[in-house]
Amino acid sequence: MIMKIISWNIRGLNGTHKQEIMRNLIRDQRPDILMIQETKMKKDFLGKIMFSNLMSGEASDSDGSSRGLLTLFNTKIFRMKYSYNEGNILLCKVFHIPSNDSRFLLNLYAPNNKRERNNYWTRAQSLVQSRNLKKGIIMGDFNTPLLDEEKKGGLPPDWESKNDLSNFINGLAFLDMDLMEEPLLGQINALVRNVFRLDWTELLSLLTSYSLPLRAS
Repeated sequence: MIMKIISWNIRGLNGTHKQEIMRNLIRDQRPDILMIQETKMKKDFLGKIMFSNLMSGEASDSDGSSRGLLTLFNTKIFRMKYSYNEGNILLCKVFHIPSNDSRFLLNLYAPNNKRERNNYWTRAQSLVQSRNLKKGIIMGDFNTPLLDEEKKGGLPPDWESKNDLSNFINGLAFLDMDLMEEPLLGQINALVRNVFRLDWTELLSLLTSYSLPLRAS
């Protein structure tokens, strides 16, 4: 089974041009999971936009002209069990039809502020652990590169921020695709990380993951 997963910080989905790009992306790439950050739209408005009749999902509200998350999935592969959103954290627990088992999809947009980001990782980890979620994938804009060479311009990432993110990933016993010596086919943007548990990939013969570069948005 081949699964295609896309994560994209779209930096605003409230224009008709961006919405058309989204429709074309879904039509051309046919992703099984699509996680969007910074929609900058209210959930009610997003619900009125039909991106594809083959995809369903959940969204979280923007905060004025910032934030906002959208998670979509292929309804032939997944069925929603429940969703939960808490600010810039969007959790979807889904039923994975091919394996007859449950999975979770966690869409994240971490704050730019260092202190807020530290608390953010704690909240996200507690959310997953308190619900005893084991099998899943976490994608989004983490706003913290783990390697110095991942940072494109600006100040270098500080040690404390990198350590906080590493503790979050390791605390959930997840793997980071960006740091694997032999990644499972991916073109990963430095600031849009993809982490998953090994027991997710054991169900797949091939996992293809894309994170669209920020310049595309």
